[in-house]
Amino acid sequence: GDGHGSVLSGFVAGMADLYAWALALVPADRALHVMGHSLGGARAHAAPLFMGADRIAGLTSFGAPRLGNLAFWKSHADLFRARLVRVVAGRDLWAGWPWFFNPAAINFGALVWLHDGRADTIDEGDWPGYAAEADHDLDSSYRLRLAAVADAPEKAAA
Repeated sequence: GDGHGSVLSGFVAGMADLYAWALALVPADRALHVMGHSLGGARAHAAPLFMGADRIAGLTSFGAPRLGNLAFWKSHADLFRARLVRVVAGRDLWAGWPWFFNPAAINFGALVWLHDGRADTIDEGDWPGYAAEADHDLDSSYRLRLAAVADAPEKAAA
């Protein structure tokens, strides 16, 4: 339609009010770093729909499902390249949602893949995909994998 692509409506329902509230709390000369896990991560990706790029200091998501189509990602490509960090642990099942019913919904670009005690920056197309629901748990899977990555240099030096 408007050249900005489309997103899954359930992810952005009610977000205009939330972003308006957040922007009202932060001085106009300050930018926000928007961060979230799962649905919150997808909603962080949607920030450009609700605020100008000058108000976005960074976007970070953990295990975010697929939000929009390729046209959405491309219409904000410069912002996403400069300020988006997407993190996926292992083969997080929900980072690949929606699985079948909406193949146009994608995540796009580079992601930080936590696996095997490492954190590799890879292209979305190189991620082996979704297979493990347990890898979605922020309190266990992401925390343990980040700890393994943080400990890796010490282990290598020992």
